Amino acid sequence: MRVSGLAAPFLVLVLSLGISNAWTLQQGYSVQYALNVSVPSTIAIGYNVSNIAVLSVMSSSQYGSYLNGSSVYPLYNSTVSGQDIKTISLPAGSYYAILDAKYATINYSYSAFAAPAGSIQSILVNTKYSLPLDLQNYSDINLSFVSDHPLKVYLPGGYNYTINGSVLYWNFHENRGQNYINFTSLQATRVFLLLNATPAIIDPLRYNMTNFTNPQPIGIASYGLYNYSGQFTPYQINTTEIEGTANITEISAYNAMPPVNVSKYGASLQLNALMNIESNGKRYTYWLQNIMSLNTSNMSYYIYDNVWNYSGSRANISNSTLSGNGWISSTSVIDNGGAVYEQEFYGSPIHARLYTYPLYFSPIIKIGYKLGNPIVSFGYYSALGTYYYDNVSFNIPSDNAYILMTPYYETPSGNLYDIEFVFGGENSGEITNFGQLNATIQAYYYDNGTMKPLQSVYTFGSDTAEAATNLRTLPSPRGALVTTGTPNYTRILYSQNRITVSTTTTMSSTVPTTSLSVNQTTVPTYSTTTIPQNNPSSNDLLIGIVALVVIGGFAIAVIYLVLRGMISAAKKGKGGRRGMKIQ
Repeated sequence: MRVSGLAAPFLVLVLSLGISNAWTLQQGYSVQYALNVSVPSTIAIGYNVSNIAVLSVMSSSQYGSYLNGSSVYPLYNSTVSGQDIKTISLPAGSYYAILDAKYATINYSYSAFAAPAGSIQSILVNTKYSLPLDLQNYSDINLSFVSDHPLKVYLPGGYNYTINGSVLYWNFHENRGQNYINFTSLQATRVFLLLNATPAIIDPLRYNMTNFTNPQPIGIASYGLYNYSGQFTPYQINTTEIEGTANITEISAYNAMPPVNVSKYGASLQLNALMNIESNGKRYTYWLQNIMSLNTSNMSYYIYDNVWNYSGSRANISNSTLSGNGWISSTSVIDNGGAVYEQEFYGSPIHARLYTYPLYFSPIIKIGYKLGNPIVSFGYYSALGTYYYDNVSFNIPSDNAYILMTPYYETPSGNLYDIEFVFGGENSGEITNFGQLNATIQAYYYDNGTMKPLQSVYTFGSDTAEAATNLRTLPSPRGALVTTGTPNYTRILYSQNRITVSTTTTMSSTVPTTSLSVNQTTVPTYSTTTIPQNNPSSNDLLIGIVALVVIGGFAIAVIYLVLRGMISAAKKGKGGRRGMKIQ
């Protein structure tokens, strides 16, 4: 008896494509799987052998005797040939599943996995089979399965594999909703599988959601995680209004190779959020942007808005969907698989100005209703009061539209439900370098008649494609200080109007763990038929744009015509970020 080695008990992608491509096991050698089970379990063993072999299951002590050449009476022992799957029930313990080329050299595919008794599903694939995966939360998915004939497997997210007599172990994350795992086979095929879905909390610092090798938009963003005594606990914000305040005392940016129609000296400050509209049993999701873009060379800026449809991976906007002071434009988009398609979005006219220091910017996004339809008002505070430059009416009958920030699931398009107030490039997905920046920023949301600051934020956004190479967010007594320096991708946590840098990484969640079916996270709704009128105090809000040099009418007209052709966007696929550019 000779032992060739242990087969890995947890394979990631060891897939046999048929016996001609399998491994070779010389006569007298064996291959083993170590299986440690803490509860009564079922072991599924798949094999495909070119000649007669011996399949056995041994306890740890039996396996030790087997290695020493002693006679052993295994818990299970059978002569096998061809291709099949064996299932064996065992109590808790440590075991070895052994394939022994006792009689001849064999070509083989061989694998095994263990699962708690009663949890393994057996399905028969007659050419095609769809296994529903109904998720009520963003979830961690663990999948193990083995088939007795060649089989193609299509997982959510566009992944597909071919297996034959080998186990596929696959861990992935999936958004809530009705998903499917699809199987196809050229003949009737048995499949034994274990599928677990565990509700997860979305944290952009985990799951490779954010690629920090690439620059990010920098400022403050809330994703719904709060630090209670070192434990990060999920929460949601459901509101009809958000506001930002920024006091910029110096700013300069430069990009030697900007996108087309973007200034080398461009930068932007964006207030971005996701809105849901509940209508006749359906949910529609839109991304809202209130943006100040700057040319830091001639000290000019312009303010405008964008609206994107995030109700699906390729959802669009048309004139029948919404209307406002702006218009519908389209842009070429590259999805996660590299395919290029056109996406429509809404953009408002621009409002151009010159600026001096200090530059104040206090953007507002507010939801109201008119004639049974939601209206989103985009504006800012100025020395003359609140000014709404665009009111976008949605042709969707509803009295329940709300801005949502939640860590429990993504948008149908695969973006995060965050509220972000961030600096980045001017537009068109520009990534720029800041020569100077000194800005104190804060963001607020409407709650029960008052404006409250975001209670827990990160130093970076996730939904906009505009980014900065050299900005960082630091604690400040009046909110958060954004300045030049090495980016610090982390959380900052508010406490009595002050914030401190958090270094704790412990996660805590009350979301229950189940298999296949997970508990629904109830999303609170906020119904209203009027737009609340709020008058934040001077301690809460910076009183918007002052000491502005007014450009003459002719100059405004020229700037408007030059900039009018520029609203479009660069958008990435699931898990990516969305960008905008001015038109």
